[in-house]
Amino acid sequence: MNYQKIYDSIIFCSKNREKPNCYTEKHHIIPKSMGGNNDISNIAILTAREHFIAHWLLLKIHKNKSMIFAFFCMTKPVGNGKTRYSSNSYKYAKEYISKFLKETRSGCGHPLFGIKGKDSPNFGSKRNDETRKKISDSAKRRFENNNITYNSRVIRCIETNEVFKTIVDAKKKYTKGNISYALRFGGTANGLTFCYLGIEKANKLKGYCKGENHLNTKKILDESGNIFNTSKEAGKSINATGTAVLTAIKENRKCKGVLFIYA
Repeated sequence: MNYQKIYDSIIFCSKNREKPNCYTEKHHIIPKSMGGNNDISNIAILTAREHFIAHWLLLKIHKNKSMIFAFFCMTKPVGNGKTRYSSNSYKYAKEYISKFLKETRSGCGHPLFGIKGKDSPNFGSKRNDETRKKISDSAKRRFENNNITYNSRVIRCIETNEVFKTIVDAKKKYTKGNISYALRFGGTANGLTFCYLGIEKANKLKGYCKGENHLNTKKILDESGNIFNTSKEAGKSINATGTAVLTAIKENRKCKGVLFIYA
């Protein structure tokens, strides 16, 4: 079966018709993860069912990591966890939630509609100068160069001094390591350090953001007073998995006869 031909026909139809009088979604013809941008020429207006089928076809065509995760998110389990979305159930789910939000979360239906002054929960909150400058700089970057995709930032590899317009461009050359984590947390990706152009940051982490280096990691204490940096270490102490230890902590019970708590 020629999946590319079917995909092209869906895009062609969407480009040569008026906007459907029903719930629609914007679809990147060339996915952003594969170098696509937000130009109007790369956007197709599809119904929810067409959008679902389009991503199914993209998975069939490319069979890469980004398309696998994109389609998985659209087919995540519903109900008892055993049933998955089909194109029709996805369509109905999107249409009903869109209608619900429009009726209950917009205009006079919004919980904060008409609430002003001291009655507003945001009353008295002000952005400082630094926050305002960040918002302003972010808005300017979106329009200063048409070749750079929406909200993207130029990055530089400190060791090689190479400059990339987007993270996607850097990932195309350096396929190993997680450049996104390296930028966000100051770690390294495949031994290389990356930063946003004009913003040099010192390393916060020794390497990849995992284990005890991860920001969400909490130390764990057992009933004997031993402290473990990660759940994996705690699990090894009793010949169990880290997941088993975390589940036991969450359910407030012992794991293999040992009680663990967050330190």
